[in-house]
Amino acid sequence: MTLSLDILAARMRQGEQVPLRHTAQVALTLSIPSILQQIVVTAMEYIDAAMVGHIGAAATAAIGIVSSSTWLLHGMLAGLYMSFSIQVAQYLGADRQEDARGVLRQSMLFNPFVGLAAAAFGIGISRYLPGWLGADPALQADASAYFAIWAASLPFAMAMGTYSSMLRSTGDALTPGLISVLTCILDAIFNYVLINPTRTILLAGHNNTFFNDLQHAEAGATVTITTHYGVYTYEVTGTEILDYQDETAYDFTRTDENLILYTCYPFDALGFTPNRFFVYAKYVSGPVLDANS
Repeated sequence: MTLSLDILAARMRQGEQVPLRHTAQVALTLSIPSILQQIVVTAMEYIDAAMVGHIGAAATAAIGIVSSSTWLLHGMLAGLYMSFSIQVAQYLGADRQEDARGVLRQSMLFNPFVGLAAAAFGIGISRYLPGWLGADPALQADASAYFAIWAASLPFAMAMGTYSSMLRSTGDALTPGLISVLTCILDAIFNYVLINPTRTILLAGHNNTFFNDLQHAEAGATVTITTHYGVYTYEVTGTEILDYQDETAYDFTRTDENLILYTCYPFDALGFTPNRFFVYAKYVSGPVLDANS
């Protein structure tokens, strides 16, 4: 005979002896979603590392410098929100519903406050942490920026951890697992969009600025852009007038460096206009940067 979690809990509260195989069966049923979730999360961490490695060795090293600090801080916060869920699970097991609700309310107030405090603490020390850890000066700026951004997400991580652990304490291990899998999928998508390099440079300006001169652009003309990396030269290949919602106006999947300038059209229009004037140009010369620049 197979016992459900509710039946098993009721029999245990009544002091009945429950066969070990039934207890093990329920425990295994509850643990499988969590085990699968941890496998997915671990695999996602390896995928994250591979995607960051695509940027360059310096980016990977910068993250590695503060990884021990992120694990430490996250572990401390996880211990806090899990302690509340353990209390809720104990009260539910004893059929003390009101006590369980009370602990849930406390966690909903306490955990966001702690998450905000941890974020403020992390952002506050982010500037100094890489130096304290003995990082190379060339890597400290990236490591500091990464730790500050990571710390800023702690309130959201605390909220997600709180509600996921609360769901598990009620016997629902599947929903948190599915949420975690969805999070990992979104993580992969955003990593691809934000990390995967594009060679299309898109610049826009109002038609009442120097972008008004775009109306005189012709194929073969040159565009010069001065940056702190050096001077870049592009050759105009063509112009187009397109709707502002036309996604064919630019291609961010191109692997060759190209420049797109655009402004509102007509050039003498004031206020909103539905059309845009695009100028397309190809790369001619300029400093070539590696992934670590």
